[in-house]
Amino acid sequence: MNYKNLSEFVDVLEPPLQISKPNKFKIIHMDIPIVRWTDPSTGEIKDNMVFCTDILDALTQDFFARKGNPIEEPDHVDEIKMTTFSDRPGYLRVSSTLWKQREDYCASLIQKAWKFHKLRQTESHTEEPHTGDEEEESSLCQTSMEKDTSVRLPPIHAESKHLIEVRSAADSEADKSSS
Repeated sequence: MNYKNLSEFVDVLEPPLQISKPNKFKIIHMDIPIVRWTDPSTGEIKDNMVFCTDILDALTQDFFARKGNPIEEPDHVDEIKMTTFSDRPGYLRVSSTLWKQREDYCASLIQKAWKFHKLRQTESHTEEPHTGDEEEESSLCQTSMEKDTSVRLPPIHAESKHLIEVRSAADSEADKSSS
């Protein structure tokens, strides 16, 4: 069964195994294995598949947990499951519902960061063209402030939207002694 259909499948089951919608977070918490399955006869590869035995195992554990008798499996049981299912042709565990959620969340964070980076990059290119004078301004600022600070300043522009707080070594020592 495809992972995308898992939520609907668990919703249409009859009690006591049914988990009514919205069941996204419950499925994620059950940590059901997601596999890549290769059909031995045709060689067709299907990604993001969930096996019925894995679903049944997770639903059974969930049922007993709801009744107050959680099944706590020792660590070696996962290894036994992996070796037991190794005889299934084409069965390769690649993830789980919990890891898939983490992957999706991390991917969305990376995409947001990349969009923000590209937006900042295009804003900086459209606001002020590169003239080559920035290095001179930066070196002038640094030499005049070298005695007071250990911070290297970027080029300063009157139209810059980005603020940088620069503290001298004397200020930071005064703050440490006052606290």
